[in-house]
Amino acid sequence: MSDEELERSRKEQMASIDRWLDHEYGVSYTRLEELHDFVIDQDMKHQEEKDKEIERLHSIIEEVRELVQRYNILIGYYDGYDCYDETHDTYSHDTVKEELLEILNKEDI
Repeated sequence: MSDEELERSRKEQMASIDRWLDHEYGVSYTRLEELHDFVIDQDMKHQEEKDKEIERLHSIIEEVRELVQRYNILIGYYDGYDCYDETHDTYSHDTVKEELLEILNKEDI
């Protein structure tokens, strides 16, 4: 078979497939390809938006961690600040620092 005959045969087969799909499902193969491409494009777009949002949230978490660390430094200078320490049944600055950092270091935040 020549290249022209192969191409003509391929087109005829595609036309036959399109007719069958249109008859069975009301849509041609070409339209299915278009819909597939559209879905893939939308999925990629949403994935990019999701990635940007995740990046933004990680940035916020990092900013909060930095603020908590700065806050903890300030707590260390303020002798009048009290916080309950269960291990010693007393109040201490370190308990607040530890609890805040423990909360922020959790992986599921």
